[in-house]
Amino acid sequence: MDLESWRMFCSCIVFLLCAVSIAWYVMLMFALWKCARKSTTFILLTSQGFCDIYALSQEAWFSVLSICGVKEETFLPDRWLSLIHGSFELICLPHYVIIALNRSMLLIDPHTLSIIFSKRITTTICVFMWIIPIAINVYLHIQADDNDDGFFLYDSEEYTVSGGAEDRLQTTLQKVFDLSYYVVVGLLFIMYGIAIAVYTCRVQKLFKIAASSGSSPVATQNVRSTSIPLELRLTIVCLFNLVPAIVNTVYDFARPNRTQPEILFYAIMNVLDNNINSILLPLFSQLLRETLKRQMSIVVCGNKVNIIAVAPTHASTPRSRQTVLTRSVA
Repeated sequence: MDLESWRMFCSCIVFLLCAVSIAWYVMLMFALWKCARKSTTFILLTSQGFCDIYALSQEAWFSVLSICGVKEETFLPDRWLSLIHGSFELICLPHYVIIALNRSMLLIDPHTLSIIFSKRITTTICVFMWIIPIAINVYLHIQADDNDDGFFLYDSEEYTVSGGAEDRLQTTLQKVFDLSYYVVVGLLFIMYGIAIAVYTCRVQKLFKIAASSGSSPVATQNVRSTSIPLELRLTIVCLFNLVPAIVNTVYDFARPNRTQPEILFYAIMNVLDNNINSILLPLFSQLLRETLKRQMSIVVCGNKVNIIAVAPTHASTPRSRQTVLTRSVA
C-alpha cells in the first residue's frame, strides 16, 4: 500500500470512528438531559457532552478534508479557522474543574453539595463555562499575529491540528492553552486525592465505631462494603478519563517524528479522548443505563417498556487535552 492509499485508509478509519462516536454521544445526550431532572450533576455532564461533541465534530471535519485530498484550509483566515477548531480546548477545562468539585463535595459534604449545586446555580455555571472561555479565546486570537504558531490549524499529514512538542510555549496562545491544561490536570489529581482520602478516613472511622459498639457482623460489613464501590468508581473514572490525553501529551514529547501507524494511533487516541465520557458514564451510572435502555427500547421496538425505577445516583466524570481529556474525568 503506497503512502497516499494508506492516508486515505487512515482518514476513513478516523472519520468512521468520529461518526459512530458522535451518533452514540447524541443518543446519550438525550438520556443525560432526562436524568438532569433528577440530579444537577447530569446538568454539568450534559454541558460537557456538548463540548465533547463539538471536539469530535472537528476531528470528523479534519478526516473529511483528508479524504477529499485537501492539503490546506483557505476559505477563512487562519485566525478564524483556529478559533473554530480550538475553542473546545478551553471550554472543556472549567468543566473538568467544576465536575471534579461536584464529585469531591459529594464525598466530603453532600449537604453543602445540594446547596451550592442547585439547578439554577448549576445551569448558570454551565452558561458561564461556555461564555468565558470563548470570550478569552476570541480576545487571544484578535491579539495574535497573523502567522501565530499557536493557531489550531488542519494538518493534512496527521488528520488533526498542526503543532508539536518542539513548538510549545512559543506564543501567548500556546502558553495559555498548554499551561492551562497542565494546571487543570494537577488540580484534578489534588482534588480527587483529597476527596478520596477524606472519604476513606470517614468510612474507616464509622467502621471502627460500628465494630466497637458491638454492631452485628452484617451491619459492619455493610459499612465496609459500601465504601469500596464509590472510591473505586471515582478513581477509575478520574484516571481513565485522563488516560488518552496524557498518552498523547507524552507521545508529543517522546515521539515528535512519528511513523504512519503511530500517526493513526495518535489520531484514534484524540477521538477516544473526546469520546471517553460517553463510554464511562453508562458504565458507572445505573440511572443513566436505565434511561438509555428505555430510549433504545422505544427506538427498536417502537413502544415503551416498563423498567423498574432507579434512585438517582451521582454519576462521575470530568475530558482533555485533545482533547482532555478528553474531555473527561470523574
